Amino acid sequence: MDADAVAALRSVDFAEICITSGLTLEEGDGPADAFRLDDLKNVAVVPAKAEGKKCARSWKYSAEIGSDPDFPDITPRDAEAVREWQTRFGKTV
Repeated sequence: MDADAVAALRSVDFAEICITSGLTLEEGDGPADAFRLDDLKNVAVVPAKAEGKKCARSWKYSAEIGSDPDFPDITPRDAEAVREWQTRFGKTV
């Protein structure tokens, strides 16, 4: 993969566009036992359990759960979204 493609992939927050709590992009062949698709031999995937607790809103796992005292069971990102919703609609959850 060329340097521009790697740089473009590194600029994407895959946790925001994929159903995943996180993703680490590494160059190289990948481990021999990694998952590969027949059509994408140059992509190796090694799944692993995410660290942290499960967010009650997005269901993503994060070590940041509980860092917002107003919303102790969700991520700071989701707490921001809930606050915005409350402000716009004058409601609480």
